[in-house]
Amino acid sequence: MTGLRSGVRVLALGVGLVVAPGRVPAQEIYQAVVLDLADLEVHVTVARAHGDEQLRLLLRNADGRVRQAGVTPVSAGLASGGTTILMIPVPLLEPRETEFAVALVRGGTELHRTDWQPIFPKK
Repeated sequence: MTGLRSGVRVLALGVGLVVAPGRVPAQEIYQAVVLDLADLEVHVTVARAHGDEQLRLLLRNADGRVRQAGVTPVSAGLASGGTTILMIPVPLLEPRETEFAVALVRGGTELHRTDWQPIFPKK
């Protein structure tokens, strides 16, 4: 049994040496990680859009208050024929935000807007 205990002690010392972190300067950020807790994005398909247009993601809360939550240029999308596909990331939601809409805008003029849709459809 003594041989097993000394083997465990040696293993523990070896693990301690491997796991022990080196000294990192205080002014250096060594690592920053965002965990994938809930990655929300709106997938948008646009027909006959122009490169100088943009999509605006709008969020609406239960009281009817609307905020612009994101802007993505149409030129950033994947174009195929007369169709462009874009993904708009959804920022952190405020507690009462329940609906979204997407507006197609050129030069400050809204060309088209989707209907309001629930962010999390009921199952």
